[in-house]
Amino acid sequence: MTSIQAYYRQTANTGPEGRSLLPGIVHVGVGAFHRAHQAWYLERLNRLHQQEVKWGISGIGLLAGDSDFLHRLEGQDCLYTLTLVDQAQRDTWAIGAITEVIAAAEDRARALARLASPDTRIISTTITEGGYLYDFETDQFIAEHPAVVHDLANPEAPQSLFGYLLLALRLRRDRNAGPVTLLSCDNVPGNGSVFRQALTAFVRLAGDEALLHWMQSNVSFPNSMVDRITPTPTAELAADVAARTEVDDACPVLGESFAQWVVEDDFIAGRPALEQVGVEFTPHVAHYERLKLRILNGTHITVSCIGRMLGLTYIHEAMEDSLLGPLARQLMDQDAHAGIGHFSDAEIDTYKDTIVHRFANPAIADSIDRVASDGFSKLKNYLMPILRDCLNRGQVSPRLALAFACYLRHLEGRNDHGEPVVINEPALSESERQHFPGRVKAFLRLPQFLGQDDSAPARAFIAETERLHDSLVARGTAATLLDISVSSVV
Repeated sequence: MTSIQAYYRQTANTGPEGRSLLPGIVHVGVGAFHRAHQAWYLERLNRLHQQEVKWGISGIGLLAGDSDFLHRLEGQDCLYTLTLVDQAQRDTWAIGAITEVIAAAEDRARALARLASPDTRIISTTITEGGYLYDFETDQFIAEHPAVVHDLANPEAPQSLFGYLLLALRLRRDRNAGPVTLLSCDNVPGNGSVFRQALTAFVRLAGDEALLHWMQSNVSFPNSMVDRITPTPTAELAADVAARTEVDDACPVLGESFAQWVVEDDFIAGRPALEQVGVEFTPHVAHYERLKLRILNGTHITVSCIGRMLGLTYIHEAMEDSLLGPLARQLMDQDAHAGIGHFSDAEIDTYKDTIVHRFANPAIADSIDRVASDGFSKLKNYLMPILRDCLNRGQVSPRLALAFACYLRHLEGRNDHGEPVVINEPALSESERQHFPGRVKAFLRLPQFLGQDDSAPARAFIAETERLHDSLVARGTAATLLDISVSSVV
């Protein structure tokens, strides 16, 4: 077997001096997506500039559960393999853009020192939607969240990202360490704006108006849109990497060959020239975000909710299904397309073709359970914008209604074959999980969905969802899907 260090030297063509990286970026949340996406882009850029001192990433994990993985990654000098797959080939990279990793739960002082270092010019994050402690319905920071309450009462022992940033930004100001960009790379609409509002609210709760004043001219929050399907790494992936490359990697990651990163060019302390490797810098991130959320994310959660009830395991199986695959494209064409704007119809159609091709890729083996997890939040964030557009046009979509109906059916715990299904719904309490199965109208009348909307299209959508739910109970998902496939939009 070959060590990951030797494989990196061989494939990246580094000399005996090594990687020559300066950790100008601190990334919080060193999960599979970050390692398959942002770190990959930076690795490619660094390989274009072998003779220069290059941008590196210092990775920080805030959660106690991060420690085991971070120690494994540290044990192989923060090097790992990234295998990119499409339907024709598998290409395995060695990635060396990460220079160090820090488990903040074990070494808070080291994490703060890196966040406050003058060398740190960008602090980026992949902490999931929940990590921003933000109520997207009310557009407010969740001041009563237990992590917020803890960090305000124990400012020297923070738990949340915001508690760490409060201390780090104070240190940067007091030490004249320079400005810094806070870059959210999470799949959150308007992620930079949300980051700014959440941090501003937290600092205000901490009573530090002087720091807020300093932040106005020393911290930027660009919006960004990221995209690459990245399944959860498995033991089979490590075995595959070893068989093909003879590399023993304890931290491999898998991704599709497609990747996209669109960023608002608002970097107050400088940035790497990532446009050289395909990153798009634009003031119009919201247009790309709208396209992706409606076409990719909206279709993803729809096919996963329905596919789960059919007893399917992978997204590509859903796309191969003779009824569900066409429904996915119909949702794009008949429900999502009209509300996108900005792009030409031809550009949107090309994007749809790309998404269908990506979803149908069997090599990525993206699990329906992964895509369908936290379905409550995804219905709210990805399907509701499409549904609102449809209702505003007076259109009631049976495809969207079926997605909601299948979601409610899965809360009962079994698919159409009587097999248990995974229920991973962190946004629902246990009592809510027990209450909503079978209660279509009560669920859709939640403020996250239709709320008090008493328009004729909203009432018709509730009735359509109830009708399809009754059909699921009486006849099953396949028969209900067949009915939809031969009907037009109600």
